[in-house]
Amino acid sequence: MAHELLYLRVSPPHAGLSRYVQSYWTVETPAGALLREPKLRYLHPDGGHGIMLNFGDPVLTNTGERRTGFTVGSKLLAPSTLRFSGRVRMTGIRFRPHGAYPFFRTSTLCEDACRSAALRVLYEQVGYTPKQLARIARARRAKQVLAALDGKSLSEVTYGLGYSDQAHFTREFSALIGIPPAEYRACVAKERKR
Repeated sequence: MAHELLYLRVSPPHAGLSRYVQSYWTVETPAGALLREPKLRYLHPDGGHGIMLNFGDPVLTNTGERRTGFTVGSKLLAPSTLRFSGRVRMTGIRFRPHGAYPFFRTSTLCEDACRSAALRVLYEQVGYTPKQLARIARARRAKQVLAALDGKSLSEVTYGLGYSDQAHFTREFSALIGIPPAEYRACVAKERKR
């Protein structure tokens, strides 16, 4: 049986874990259904880490890696894609930026931008430099503003978010989200019409 539906469900964590966990998610086709055409899902940097469990057919990443079974996601500094095909049954946990540390005790080498002891500890727990987190936070806010579809021009959005000019905004947004702001807004509008 062939089918084109691909369901994404996102659920909030239990209150006791909300300090660490951002959400739980599931992507799947209806029982017994297969995707006739591959479907892409975009992953954007959000400062967090994730765990993915794949119970369906292998999922292809933009780097050519085939995801099967259990995967611990590393920090994203650029947009990424997952290409689903066939039978899809995947679930995961998305940790908050600091949330994975108590469970995995991961740390990475501190970059030169983290010179103070307090920033070094923060970086070791979060895995991002303060500048990287600021870029990610601003891109996330830009996604929210663009998704509001309130009629603001891209220039208004650009300056409202504190970017120096529209070219700078487009470069930053494209680097972190994977598509230009105008295209992202068009995709949101198209999805809402469905």
